[in-house]
Amino acid sequence: MRFVRLLPLSLAALMLAGCGLPLPGLNQGPTSQLSARSADTPRVRLFYRNKAQLDRLVGLGMDIHTVQPGYVEGFLDDQTRLFAAGQGLRFVTLPGSLSESLPAGYQSYEDLTKNLKGLAATYPKLATLEDVGDSWEKQQGKASRDVWALKITARPDVEQPAALFTGGHHARELAPVEVSYRLAKMLLEGYGKDARITRLLDSREVWIVPMVNPDGRSRVEGGEMFWRKNVHTFATGVGVDLNRNYDAYWEQGDASPRKETYRGESAFSEPETQAIRTLFAKRKFGTWMDYHAYGNALIWPPGYTRELSPDDAVFRDLGKKMAAPGYSADTIARTFYLSYGSGLDWAYTRFGTLGFCSEMGTSFHPTFREVDKLFDEHKEGALLLIEAANRRLK
Repeated sequence: MRFVRLLPLSLAALMLAGCGLPLPGLNQGPTSQLSARSADTPRVRLFYRNKAQLDRLVGLGMDIHTVQPGYVEGFLDDQTRLFAAGQGLRFVTLPGSLSESLPAGYQSYEDLTKNLKGLAATYPKLATLEDVGDSWEKQQGKASRDVWALKITARPDVEQPAALFTGGHHARELAPVEVSYRLAKMLLEGYGKDARITRLLDSREVWIVPMVNPDGRSRVEGGEMFWRKNVHTFATGVGVDLNRNYDAYWEQGDASPRKETYRGESAFSEPETQAIRTLFAKRKFGTWMDYHAYGNALIWPPGYTRELSPDDAVFRDLGKKMAAPGYSADTIARTFYLSYGSGLDWAYTRFGTLGFCSEMGTSFHPTFREVDKLFDEHKEGALLLIEAANRRLK
C-alpha cells in the first residue's frame, strides 16, 4: 500500500498552476460514472477526522465500500480528491482492479435459479419458489431475469409469523447471495432432523430472496466486479441504487444518475424494489435480515438520522444477540453514514418490521472458501431472527 498525504488544495493548486499543469489524476470534465472509470482509478483507504468530513464525502458521491472508525474505503474520484486535498487528508492505495473475474465457486444467476428450483422440487412439502418480479432488463425485453423468492414453512396453508432474508441488493457484494442460499439449504435439510429448525418451520414462515439485483449481478459476472446498482439506463448515467429506492425519506437521497447512490426517478421506480414491496403486500414481515458486504457490522434503523428510534431498545437487544462474533452493533447512520430510501427504514416506518443488515466480512469479493466462515458466523443470528418474527412492532 502507498501512503499519500494531500497538500491543502490552495497550495497544491498554486504550485501546479505555476508549472502550467493540471492537478494530478483529475479529469477536466465531470466525474465519470462507474462503468466509464478507467483501469487506473485508485481504490483507496481515506482517513477522515470527524463526522462532518465523512458526511461531506458521502454528499460528494464518493463510491464508499465500507466505513470504519477513522477511515473509509472506496474509489478516489475527482471530487473526493479535491475535497481530501483541501482538508489535508491522507490515503493509502488498495489492491484490486475494476476488471476481474467471478471467484471460482460462486453461483451465477443461472446457477442460482437452477438450484432454487432444485430445492423446491426436492422439498415440495416445505418449499415453494415464487417469481415475485422482473428485473429492469426483462421489463425492457433485453433479458429474462426474474427476482426469485423461496418460501419455507411446514404449514404453508396457515399464516404464520414471517421472517424475510434478502441478499444481493448491491451486485458486487458476492457473499450475501451465497449465505442466503445456504440458509435455505440448512433449513430444508435440517427439518425433521434438527429439533430447533423443526420447531421454527412448524411455527414460522421464512422467505428468502438471495439475489434482489440480477441485472447488476450479470454485469459483475461479465467482469465489472465493482458494479453496484441495477442497470436502468438514463441519459446521464446507468443504474439506480436499489437500497436508496424505497419510500422512506427517499426525497432526500442523491438525485444524480451519475452517483453510485442514485435514488431513482421516484420511490419504488425500479421493478426490483417493487418485487420486495410485493412480498410485503403478501406478508407483513415481523423481521427482516438484509445481507450486505462489507464492514463486520450489524446495523438497524434509522439510516436517515443519527438520532435513535423510539424502539431502539428492542432493536439493540435483538441486534446484539444476532451480531456475528466481533461485529459492531448500532444503527445504520451511527455506524456508517446518513442514507435515505433504505429498505429497512421503509419496512420499519411503514409496517413496524424489525429489520437488520449484516455488513459481512472485509471484502466484496472474498474467496469462496471464506464463505464457509461467513455462513457459520451468521447461522445463529438467522435462527434468532426467525424466532423473533412474532415481534413486529405495529
